[in-house]
Amino acid sequence: MSLAMPSIDIQSLLEGAFTCHQAGDLNGALDGYGQILSCDPDHVDALQLSGLLARQQKRFEDAISLLDHAISINPDVAVFHHNLAETYHALEDLSTAEACYREAVRLAPAYVDPQINLGAILQGQAKLVEALECFKAVVVLQTDHVLGQYNLASCYRTLGNFELASSHCHQCLQLDPAHIDANLMLAGFLLSEGDFEEGWRGYEWRRYLTPEKANSHHSMAPFPRWDGSSLQNKRILLQAEQGLGDEIMFASCVSDVVDAAGDCLLECDPRLAPLFSRSFPDVSVVSKSTENNAEKFLQNGPIDFRMTIGSLPSIFRKSITDFRSGDGYLVADQNLRLIWRERLSALPGRLKVGVSWRGGKGPAEQMVRSVPLSLWAPMFEIAEVDFINLQYGDHDKEVSSFNGRAASPLVLFPEYDPLEDLDGAAALMAELDLVITIDNSSAHLAGALGTPVWTLLPCGSNWRWLKGREDSYWYGSMRLFQQKSFGGAAWEEVVRGVTQSLQCRIAAPEIVSEIHPGDCVLPLPDPKVRENIRNTSLHRQRKALLINDTASWYHWGCSCTSIAIHQQLNEMGFSVTSLPINAVMAMSSMPLSVEDFDSDLFWASFKSQQKDVVQAIEQSDVVVVNGEGSLHGLGPLPLKLLFLMYLSGKRLKTPVHLINHSCYPTEEVRAEQSLERFLYQKVYSELDFCGVREIKSARVLKELGVPARITFDCMPLFVARNFTEMRNEKGTSIVIAGSVALKEEGLSLLSSSVQKLSDRGYDVKLLIGADASPAVDDLRFASALGRLCPESFSLINADSELEWLNTINQAQLLISGRFHHSIAAALLKTPFIALETNTPKLDALLEMLSLPWRIPVGAAAAVELMEQMIEELLTIPEKGIVSEDIRAELLRLSLTNFEGLQKIRM
Repeated sequence: MSLAMPSIDIQSLLEGAFTCHQAGDLNGALDGYGQILSCDPDHVDALQLSGLLARQQKRFEDAISLLDHAISINPDVAVFHHNLAETYHALEDLSTAEACYREAVRLAPAYVDPQINLGAILQGQAKLVEALECFKAVVVLQTDHVLGQYNLASCYRTLGNFELASSHCHQCLQLDPAHIDANLMLAGFLLSEGDFEEGWRGYEWRRYLTPEKANSHHSMAPFPRWDGSSLQNKRILLQAEQGLGDEIMFASCVSDVVDAAGDCLLECDPRLAPLFSRSFPDVSVVSKSTENNAEKFLQNGPIDFRMTIGSLPSIFRKSITDFRSGDGYLVADQNLRLIWRERLSALPGRLKVGVSWRGGKGPAEQMVRSVPLSLWAPMFEIAEVDFINLQYGDHDKEVSSFNGRAASPLVLFPEYDPLEDLDGAAALMAELDLVITIDNSSAHLAGALGTPVWTLLPCGSNWRWLKGREDSYWYGSMRLFQQKSFGGAAWEEVVRGVTQSLQCRIAAPEIVSEIHPGDCVLPLPDPKVRENIRNTSLHRQRKALLINDTASWYHWGCSCTSIAIHQQLNEMGFSVTSLPINAVMAMSSMPLSVEDFDSDLFWASFKSQQKDVVQAIEQSDVVVVNGEGSLHGLGPLPLKLLFLMYLSGKRLKTPVHLINHSCYPTEEVRAEQSLERFLYQKVYSELDFCGVREIKSARVLKELGVPARITFDCMPLFVARNFTEMRNEKGTSIVIAGSVALKEEGLSLLSSSVQKLSDRGYDVKLLIGADASPAVDDLRFASALGRLCPESFSLINADSELEWLNTINQAQLLISGRFHHSIAAALLKTPFIALETNTPKLDALLEMLSLPWRIPVGAAAAVELMEQMIEELLTIPEKGIVSEDIRAELLRLSLTNFEGLQKIRM
């Protein structure tokens, strides 16, 4: 007798597995799909979804096998081919991915996703005409496709069609005003046309690029960002950013800073430090490092301002007449120059010409910018010229092949290594008669040294080379040779032009080698002797580790509070090392259970993987934790902060002060036996000080039995120290800012009010801005508002803490769901309406300020209530302004965060 197998409801299994998949329960989804395929190995939906899941888990071979199987069963489904293409794309098998995308497009010409991805692959291979056709198809199918419009702009820009590129860029920004890359592209167009003031402002969007796109970010420095105000008797830190060529080019503004400032500290790539120290003797030069230790900048005293070096032109280069395009501003090492002079003099030619032919950050950019060495052959037929290799990177095979056929060989100096020995490279370039190079760091270094340099540019050249010019406003010794069209044939024409110019240079009777014997006695500037005034008293040597530092995070309000913490700790005599919030979030080997908090086994594992963090805690006299609003429930960030506080106090016996803090565990904390309640009580019992910045947090902790001191946010300390331009008179602008809690209903409410205010003639401004890591919800909010009420507001991307504060200061009214924005408004006497947010802290703030101006965005009568509040505060603004006594109390409470720190001993 045989037993019948129980029947399986495959459809229910599929729905359940798919639900798990959407919720992020990949194991549950994998189990469900597996059950289906064990019963029906050819179930095409289960195969597809299993393939997508495998790709998510980076099991690419499994993904390809599953997706291929699905396609073999049903080859006419475009999405199947698209999913397979994306898998090959992730594996960087571009040729196979391209074929799969093309098949998806063939099967479904109206399917946008494979069109946009196919265009991206083609664009990445510099097949721009084909890529254009893909992106054109996308915007025909979907005119509001933001990425399609941006990619069209990008392609046209590379092809040198700036008019069409600008048009599509503007269309992209109409759809998404906060599109980072499009804002940067528009800034480039403005700069290339000579509109420097607006161009430099747009160039600040580069702060929001990912490190991969930006090449490098500046290191965190907890000092106010300079806004262009007077630097007399002030000390400013100039921070390194981007690549070597950018640092060299923007260093042309350093002398302007020296002329304006009482003292200047210049951070740079370590390879540039000797060159910059020699070239700017009135500047203290420090090498850039990965350490988040502000003390390295404070060796010779406090710092009043900081500025990334790429932002200096916004202050000093507002018009073409501001550029100093005379002699070079960098000084090569004299002894190294003599060595290179001797090496070069042994060569037979009259003219010594350095050449470099490759450059660009990514493969696509390299293909567009670079000129294959083989195309340079006609130039090497010129007699009486020694061509010297200046190219960096791995190029031995290319040079060997070229030299085997060239009329004269490219001269190689094995010891020349510009990637490691930039000072030596500068010395060689300073001894050359001419440098011929594509747009890379060699062009910048030669120009900055004052060496004659001819730069070969693609037709869609970078913004820094002013449109339609043959000279450079950055470098007086530079001449530009630009393609007239895109592609290899256009490079051949450029090389012909360079060759002819070089022949003319040789033929001119007055042209001889520009290396003169007297050059070797160029005077070396005397380095400025700086006295180290570091206070070495016991009081000054106390060390604080600041955990959850937000000086470069989220928005300028967070920057203000963390900078205020740094400033107060410095004033109290602490040297400060910081662990930024993004570093905390990125930490691995963190506890997965309450048991891990006291586990010796887990501690051993953590200590081995987080040596730097453990060492920083051990070497500190106190751990100061910036609580912000980060302690919510038991998510990844709060769990890490709780563990760091616990191990600091319990295991490493270092005093722990939790300050500037809002604490909102979930409702589970109220349950007597809840894990959350137990863990918060456990950790908080190890604190030496707990200061909460509003009364609702104090009530939560009181319910937990945790002693806490009511303090306030540190924003008043920043405003009192750094913001001196507060005016009582207000402008006519109404400033709005986002809210984490704003969903579709709230957005609809706000957009309706924004449109009405705009129609009434008010200047409505949407305020965003951050140092480096902007709030993602701010960018989404700007995009959503742009979609719902286009052209009814202007986007203000504040460039500094001070501009952020001043925008709020000059507003007639602020409408915001952000805690720090509301505090700033209260301090600056700007009436404000608080939108509902994701925690009760704004309610608590209004309670402390005795203000009733709050909008519950989910309320049925919210629109009417908002319009009523707006009208009342516009008519009688005094109703939304806190008293002098309350503002004074907020400042006093801010200082209370630091009570007890004076007792910390080494």
